[in-house]
Amino acid sequence: MPSKEAVAKEKEFAQKAIELEPELAEARLSLACALAGAFDWRNAQVEFDRAIELNPNLAWAYEIYAWFLAGSVDWTRRLQKTKKRSNSIR
Repeated sequence: MPSKEAVAKEKEFAQKAIELEPELAEARLSLACALAGAFDWRNAQVEFDRAIELNPNLAWAYEIYAWFLAGSVDWTRRLQKTKKRSNSIR
């Protein structure tokens, strides 16, 4: 499957999951990944933040968000997310 099509499917499925369960952090995380894959950086960041807000103990969200931020110049924020991930898995 071409990556553009895969990203569109991921976004579609994540949005459906959010319709069914708006407070599910994993669905927000999936949407954030799909948006990042579609180069919609601003909305991806909103969804990463929302996923972490909904479940601050979701270590995987911090990990993926840190990688997402690695592609940006916001190194301070990346380090903050990496530290929070480390603290959440202790």
